[in-house]
Formats: sequence, structure tokens, C-alpha cells
Amino acid sequence: MRQETSEQAGSDARIEEMTRFGIICVPVDNFYYRQFHYTNLKDAVAQATRDKAQIAHSSIAAGPDRPAG
Repeated sequence: MRQETSEQAGSDARIEEMTRFGIICVPVDNFYYRQFHYTNLKDAVAQATRDKAQIAHSSIAAGPDRPAG
């Protein structure tokens, strides 16, 4: 006879409840960039691109004798 852990029993109850209400669980990719998180890679890349452009612009604007920022 198989013994269930409380985690397995909870999982079975969860599945039963989801089935009863027609709910599905879908894994979602999360992309993390700095303090942000995205579910769409395109959005994460867009933010990283904006940050890179801003850093490059700040470095050029500062010049060799002026501090950035």
C-alpha cells in the first residue's frame, strides 16, 4: 500500500479542484533583467537595449573631463 505525503495529498486535492472548475495550470517563462521581471523575452531585451543606449549616451555626453550623471 502506498503512503501519501501531505504534499502529495495537497497536490491531489489541487488537481481535483482544478478539474472540477475547469482550471488549467500552464508553466510560464520568466525573464529577469536587473530589478525587473518579464514574461516576454522581447520586453526584457527592449529594456536592456534602452539601458545600454542610455549608458552609451551618458558616457559620450560626459566627455573625458566631465563626470557622467
